[in-house]
Amino acid sequence: MPLLRAIVGIVRIPVAHASLSSALSSQENGVGKMWEVFMGLFPFGDESGTGFVSGMLGSVQMIILGGISATGVALLAYAGARLAMTGWNEEGITKAKSIVKNVVIGLIGALLADAIIVYALSFLMTIFK
Repeated sequence: MPLLRAIVGIVRIPVAHASLSSALSSQENGVGKMWEVFMGLFPFGDESGTGFVSGMLGSVQMIILGGISATGVALLAYAGARLAMTGWNEEGITKAKSIVKNVVIGLIGALLADAIIVYALSFLMTIFK
């Protein structure tokens, strides 16, 4: 669901730009009107803007983590195919093990980074509320 919200947010950016342009050209110019129009376009957010910022950062975070995970799965499949195609010789086994080891280390690092980002965002949101 967060990935879907991120995609919807990315698709809505041109709509947000058009709405902000029309709000600026209307009679009621001002930052308050712009913010009201902008906040109405996205599926997350509150009046203070902290929900919007955390929602956008969370969406970007989910897109990046999804990309890293997809790349990791593709590399694991590549390592398996490489292992199968080398005829089980020692050099092929060593390279495949190296690829798998590096992918697992990268995925663990990505998950730890995700946990750190979630913790940092929740900490920052408690400070700024």
